[in-house]
Amino acid sequence: MRRIIPVAILLLASSAASAQTLPEPDVRREEQAFENARGARYMEQNCADTTYAGWAGFPVRRCTYTVRESGRRTKTATVVLLDATPRQLARWVVQACAEVKHTTASACTGRLRRQIIEQSGAQFPVAGIVLEDMDGDGVQNLFVFRDGVTSRIAGIRNTSTEAITPEMTRRALADPVVSAATFGRIASTTREQYRANGGTVNVGVSGSGNTAWLGVVRTLYQQAFRGDRNELIVAWLKAN
Repeated sequence: MRRIIPVAILLLASSAASAQTLPEPDVRREEQAFENARGARYMEQNCADTTYAGWAGFPVRRCTYTVRESGRRTKTATVVLLDATPRQLARWVVQACAEVKHTTASACTGRLRRQIIEQSGAQFPVAGIVLEDMDGDGVQNLFVFRDGVTSRIAGIRNTSTEAITPEMTRRALADPVVSAATFGRIASTTREQYRANGGTVNVGVSGSGNTAWLGVVRTLYQQAFRGDRNELIVAWLKAN
């Protein structure tokens, strides 16, 4: 049965950092589901605490992970992550459904959870190289990420299938971003969805490459990390 949540528990945008009264059974249900999907967090290998510019005070980790390609081949990459716990993820999902759809039933929370897992594996790449088999051909494609967004760095070609060198790793972690792609993790939110949800920063349009989008995704993820409301998840749900 579809459960209606009283308006009193709905979280307003201005109170993003505060703890909320969310229905605990629904939070536990989603927490367990995210826990069961930990296998999607494939970049969480050989991780160690680190620091990264713009992320002071957050428990970022530098991970060196290996993925398998077709046959016996493997490929190894390095990335800095700030991944939320299954409980954090659960609270974001439940809160977003309560705010946008006025329900915390699994029909909403499950759909939102699947979007997050399918789009990001519930992983947030702060910086570095993300490997993905984009074509389903058993070959891993390279993507540079900054602040949860695919980004272009001089000297590295996104979608490349070439071997990763130490110099490529250094550039991916340290060199300036030339342009930023469309989707903000962890739910693949677009600039248009951000603006439709009340976003006021001039981030351009999808395809523009406007790098202000990186700062917005970084700021909103950092706010969410210390609270129950993830603005970009709310924005995606409102649009979908």
